[in-house]
Amino acid sequence: MSLLNNRFFLSGLIAAFTFVIFLPSVNNEFITLDDPAYVLENDLIKELSVESIREIFTTPVVGNYHPLTILTYALEYAVFGSKPFIYHLDNLLLHILNTFLVFWFIFGISKNAIVAGITSLLFGIHPMHVESVAWVSERKDLLYACFYLAALVFYTRYTQIKKTKFLIWALIFFLFSLLSKAMAVTLPLVFFLIDYLQKRNISGRSFLEKVPFLLLSITFGIVAIFAQRTAVSIGSDINHSILDKLIFASHSLSIYIVKAFAPYKLASFYAYPIKSDGFYPMIYYISPVIILCFGALVFWSKKLGREIIFGSLFMLVTIILVLQILPVGAAQMAERYTYLPYIGIFFITGFVLNYFRLMITHHTSFRLIYYISLISLSVFVIYLSATTWNRTQVWKNSLVFWTDLVVKYPDQPGAYDARGIEYYKAGNLTAAITDFDRALELHPGYWESYINRGLIRYENGEIELALADMLETLRYNPSSSRAYFYIGSIHYTKGDFLQCLQDFSNCIQYNSTFAVAYYNRSLTYEALRQWSNAYQDAEKAKSLGYPVEASYLQDLRNNLN
Repeated sequence: MSLLNNRFFLSGLIAAFTFVIFLPSVNNEFITLDDPAYVLENDLIKELSVESIREIFTTPVVGNYHPLTILTYALEYAVFGSKPFIYHLDNLLLHILNTFLVFWFIFGISKNAIVAGITSLLFGIHPMHVESVAWVSERKDLLYACFYLAALVFYTRYTQIKKTKFLIWALIFFLFSLLSKAMAVTLPLVFFLIDYLQKRNISGRSFLEKVPFLLLSITFGIVAIFAQRTAVSIGSDINHSILDKLIFASHSLSIYIVKAFAPYKLASFYAYPIKSDGFYPMIYYISPVIILCFGALVFWSKKLGREIIFGSLFMLVTIILVLQILPVGAAQMAERYTYLPYIGIFFITGFVLNYFRLMITHHTSFRLIYYISLISLSVFVIYLSATTWNRTQVWKNSLVFWTDLVVKYPDQPGAYDARGIEYYKAGNLTAAITDFDRALELHPGYWESYINRGLIRYENGEIELALADMLETLRYNPSSSRAYFYIGSIHYTKGDFLQCLQDFSNCIQYNSTFAVAYYNRSLTYEALRQWSNAYQDAEKAKSLGYPVEASYLQDLRNNLN
């Protein structure tokens, strides 16, 4: 037996190759997109105790209930603090484990090492998976996929030798997957697909064995909806009709399929299209037709067996929840959503190539097709490897990350605004102002850039220009506590204490935990010699964590007396 025919050697070789391709990611820093909320500023992970673990399992984070994921951050923080290296390394190790599990899952359902090898190799090195691996905040993708795949391995084993212990292990891993990310709720449907592929008879027993899984899916699905609503993420898209959403879903699905084989112009954000003269770009209206044609082709493939239908339905089932029919977030699509679904496409690829190989013995005319396919696969693997290697370095730091998005999609105001903030942090105020200006050119109502530009102008002493930017912020976002805070600071600088008092009060009205606003209002009350109010606000600021000096509080107490 050659080494490549040894399943353990082959799966290990693929995992090792994947590790090398993704290795640059371990040197990346945290980025400003979600990493502060999940790690750097997440109080839930700063202490590891029975009480903190209880809070982790009862508190959604960024609109998601994934306590097991947050617990992994807490464990890392307890040992290594906030050093990004270990978080990135653990992400990479999880991806390697997932690549290994993909091999064994596919081998379990196909009994073919070649199909399993091709599927796991493409899964491991595909650049569409870089977002899930190189972004610390996407640990949830990797972790839920790990337990999801383990459950699939055990369920497949159960269907073949009928030992209940394997079904129990599948249920345990399913629970872990659900605790890592709610996307795992689709697992019972994949079980039905495995039954279909393996030609299991539909019976009461085959359904009953899935009832515990279905109950867990329903329970965690409900929990996920409530968690998402805490961040106003689900159902917040009120500008698109049902027809629009179906068109977007068809377009996203078709683009996901295209990018599986031609991963071009990859980016961290894919915005919804904008209508021109009442219409979206023509490709959006063509997309449903493309999907219907693809569906017809899949249906025709049943002549070749059940594999292509299985792979296609695997992708559809595992991605349907994020096709934005029920909107989640502000993006139409995201590369991380393909992490598990692409297994279906890669399985089809492996099946077709193996089909050509087997047909050589029956039809010599297939020999040329097979060799062309083999050469094409080799070139494709080289292309994917190089693209992934380069793509991992896009996540090097926040400035590189946002610059990549600006270059790829120069019509996104949010990307300019985010990069402007990074330039501001680096002290490059000219570049920061330029980016904020560009964001406002693209979208005059993008109020975040008004407030960010106004802050720089305020620090530069351009008081009137800063005030104009803050007032413009309120025009588009009348409840912006930050705008009221900076307006109050400007009025304080100008000595207009009565107006300043109103501004800080408005700020606190919209954000009752804005500690420094209480402190600044205390200073304003002090200037107005309203000692009691000044003392109350200073105490409130201190209770919210603002470092109020003891001497200041003592002075206020003295004036009270």
